[in-house]
Amino acid sequence: MKQKKGPIILIIVLAVVMVFILGFSYGKTIESENKAIAYLLSITPSPPTSKPPFNNYLSLKHAGCKVEFLYPSYLKIKKESSTEAVLESDDLSQFIRLNCSDLKISPPKESSKSIVISNQPAILTTNKDLTILTTKHQKTEKYITASMSVGLSPLIEKTFEFSSE
Repeated sequence: MKQKKGPIILIIVLAVVMVFILGFSYGKTIESENKAIAYLLSITPSPPTSKPPFNNYLSLKHAGCKVEFLYPSYLKIKKESSTEAVLESDDLSQFIRLNCSDLKISPPKESSKSIVISNQPAILTTNKDLTILTTKHQKTEKYITASMSVGLSPLIEKTFEFSSE
């Protein structure tokens, strides 16, 4: 018995059309993914922020406040007196301001935490732009306040020491 060729040809033609349609659909998907990748690759990256490197440090020994700590070498001493010191970067984005007096300056309590610096209690207050370290020198009985850029606080916390000289 002979089979008719018509249904077999119809099935083959339908299969070829279905493969063509599926291939076309897959090609569209790949093309849209390629466009997304091409767009991401064409975006120019923003230039890196020019933060000075933290690899060189200097030591500040303040005779009036009788404290000492390390600070990054890109900070320059702008003002120094017997009760204060001001260190700032050239673009004024980073700074340390040290002050010692007989008057206690109380930081706000809601953003403060108690820490220990050189075996003495201290209060560290931080907000989004500023960190304030407040403590009392046990020998001179003066209150020490160091306000600084937020990024500098870990360095000051680790290197802050009281001197007896």
